[in-house]
Amino acid sequence: ARAGSKVVAASATAEPLAGLQWDMAQIHATAGGGSYDVQLGDHGVRVGILDSGIDGTHPDIAPNLDLARSCSFIFDHDPAALDVEKGNGDCSNKAAVQDQFGHGTHVASIIAAPINGIGIAGVAPSVKIMAIKFLSSNDAGCGTDAQAIAAIAYAAAQGAKIINASWGGYGVSPALEAAIAAVPSVLLVAAAGNDNVDNDISPTYPASYDLPNVLSVANAHHAGFLAGTTNYGLSTVDVAAPGTAIWSSIPAPSGGTAGWMFMHGTSMAAANASGVAALATAAKPSLYGNATGLRNQLIRTGRPLPAATGWIANARLLDARAAVVARPDIARIAGSDRYASAAAVSAAVYPSLTQY
Repeated sequence: ARAGSKVVAASATAEPLAGLQWDMAQIHATAGGGSYDVQLGDHGVRVGILDSGIDGTHPDIAPNLDLARSCSFIFDHDPAALDVEKGNGDCSNKAAVQDQFGHGTHVASIIAAPINGIGIAGVAPSVKIMAIKFLSSNDAGCGTDAQAIAAIAYAAAQGAKIINASWGGYGVSPALEAAIAAVPSVLLVAAAGNDNVDNDISPTYPASYDLPNVLSVANAHHAGFLAGTTNYGLSTVDVAAPGTAIWSSIPAPSGGTAGWMFMHGTSMAAANASGVAALATAAKPSLYGNATGLRNQLIRTGRPLPAATGWIANARLLDARAAVVARPDIARIAGSDRYASAAAVSAAVYPSLTQY
C-alpha cells in the first residue's frame, strides 16, 4: 500500500503521559510554540525495527505492530540455521520476536505508539511497525553481521521503506554496507553512537557508511545543544534529533503490568528521526520508496540548531511539521526558472513552431 493519508493528530496531546514527552513538543514545534497538530501517518507506511524485538503485549504499541511480517533472526541453539542468502529467520513463531531486553520496545513506541488514551503518542502514531529481532540481552548467538544483513533484506522484502537501526559498532563490514546499498529504496536511519567520539576519525557503522540511503543521527538535549555523550562528525553525522530523557514504553516485567521509562542516547534520537521520516513519507507519496529524496527532505527542513555548528554536517534539529508541509526538492530538467522550463518544454513538444 502507498502512503497518502492526511489525518490530523490534534488529539495526541490528550494521551495521559504526553506531558513527559518533551521530544514531541520539539519535533512538532512551530514558530508559535509546540503543537501536535501534524498528521498521524498512514498504515501503508511500514517501519522495520531492527532491534531486540518488541513487546507485542504492551497496549501502547501492540495496535501498530504488524506481527504477521515480524521475524526473529536469533538462533541461540543453532546459529548455523541462518541462511544469509535466503534471509530465512524464525518467522512462524511470533513469540520469538518478544522483547526481553526493553530496548526495541522503547524505540518502537517512540516511533509509533498509537493514540488510544494509554500512555504516550508516537511521532507517527498511525504507521505500522515490524519487529525484526537480531539483538538480545544475551549476546550469545545474536548481533552478528550475518544476522543484520539477513534482517535488512527481510525487512525490505516485507515492504519496509524505513528501517530504524538504533545500534552500531566500530568494525567496518563491506558485506553489511553492500546489503544496505542493495536496497536503495529503503532509508536506513542509524544511531551515530554514544561514546562522544568523532565518527570522521573513528567511524561507527552502519551510521558512517557513505550511502545515499543512510541517515546518521546525533542526540540533541532539550536545552538546545548536542548531548555530551553523542558521537559527532562534520562529514559522517547528518543531523540531530531529541535523544536525552526520552519517555517511552518498556516491556512488562514478569507477572507485572506494562510500563514506561526514560532512556537516553542516539538510539532514541534515531527513533524520533524514523518517526519524522514516516510522517513525511505518508504526507508526500513522491517520497515513498525514494530514500535519497526522503533523506534530503528531512535534512533540509530541519530547524537550525546553532550549538551543533562545527560538530555535525547539518546543524539542524529534525522538524516534523516542516518535513510534512514543505515541498520536496524538485529536479529541474530544463531552464533556470519556471518560465524557461515552460519554454523549453514547448520547444521540445512543438519543434515546428516559429519563434518570434
